[in-house]
Amino acid sequence: MLATENTGTVSSGVLPTFLVLGFAVVACLVALFVVRQRQGRVRERYPAGGELRRDEAAPDGSGKRPRDRDGRSRRKARQAVQGKRGKRAPEPWLNGQVLQYGPWFSTVSHGYCGPEADTGLAVRAATVRGLRHRYDGTPGQDALGMVWNSRRSSLFVVVADGLGSLRDSGEAARRAVAAALHTATQLDGHRDPVFLLQAAGRAVDDFNAQGEGKGTSTMVVAEIAATGAGADVSIWGIGDSEAWLLRGDRWTPLHHERGPRRENVTRHLPSDEAKRSGRQVNPGSVVLLATDGFAGALGPGSPLGADLAEQWDRPPAPLDFLRQVDFADDQFTDDRAAVAVWIR
Repeated sequence: MLATENTGTVSSGVLPTFLVLGFAVVACLVALFVVRQRQGRVRERYPAGGELRRDEAAPDGSGKRPRDRDGRSRRKARQAVQGKRGKRAPEPWLNGQVLQYGPWFSTVSHGYCGPEADTGLAVRAATVRGLRHRYDGTPGQDALGMVWNSRRSSLFVVVADGLGSLRDSGEAARRAVAAALHTATQLDGHRDPVFLLQAAGRAVDDFNAQGEGKGTSTMVVAEIAATGAGADVSIWGIGDSEAWLLRGDRWTPLHHERGPRRENVTRHLPSDEAKRSGRQVNPGSVVLLATDGFAGALGPGSPLGADLAEQWDRPPAPLDFLRQVDFADDQFTDDRAAVAVWIR
C-alpha cells in the first residue's frame, strides 16, 4: 500500500506539468504560424525596394489604399519626396546668394534661375576637398559662389582657388568670393562686372594687411543672361581657374591660362588685370567654371570630358553631380570647385 500510494502521488504531480508543457508547445506553434502568414502578406504587399503594389486594396475591403496620418496615400507621400516616377524632384529657385566653402568636407547645391523651372538656367555646384589635403590633414582651399541679379536678369558665378603655397589661402579665397558676390548684387545695368574681381582683390589685400593670415587666390567670374534663344555669356579670369563650354560632345575653353611649362605658376589676386571673353551660346549648352583640380582634367582626348559629355545631356541629380566632380584619378589630387550651368 505504501508503494502504491507513493506511485500515485508522483503521477498526480507529473501530469499537470506535462499538460502545461504541451499547451506551451501548441501556443508557440500557433504563434509561429501567425507570424509566417503575416510575413507572407508583407512580402506580397511590399516587394523588393519596399514599394507598394499598384493593385493593393485596404485590409477593410474598401478598395482604398492605406493612408498615412496626414491623409495622403503612401504612394503620394513617397512622390512628394522623390518626385513622380520617371521625373526629377522640382528645382529650387536660386533667389539669394550661395557661397560654398568646405575646408573639411564636400558641399553641393542646385537650383534654377529665370522665370520658370523648365526654362532659363539650371545650376549644379560642388566643392571637394582634394586627396592631397586629406592625406596631409590640411583644409581644402577652394570656394565658389553664385547669385541672381534681377536688375540685370543674369546669373553671376564665381570660382576661386586658394594658392597652396600660402597657409591661409583657403580663407582668402572664401573672402574673395564673398566680396565678389556682394558686389554682384549691387550692379545695375551700366556697371562693368570687372568690379567683382577688383572687390575680391581688395578683400584679399585687407585680409593680409590686417594680419589675420597670409593667402591669395585665383578667380574666374561669369555673367550668364538667358535670352530665350540661348544665353549671353561673359567671362573674366585671373589665373588658372578655368571656364569651359560644352556643346554636344565638344568642349571649348572660354578662359584658359594653362601653359606646358608653368603648371605651378599662376596669376592671382589682387594685382593682376583680368582677362575677358564673351560669346552667345545656344540652348542645350553647358557653361562650366572650375578650379584647376577639376578643369585640369579637361582638354583634347580627355576621358573625363567624354564621360561628362555623355552624362550632362541634362542636369544630373545633385549627388550625382558631386560624385562626378569627385572623380578618382591619381594624377588629380588637388581641391575641386565646379559650377555647371545648363542653358535651356
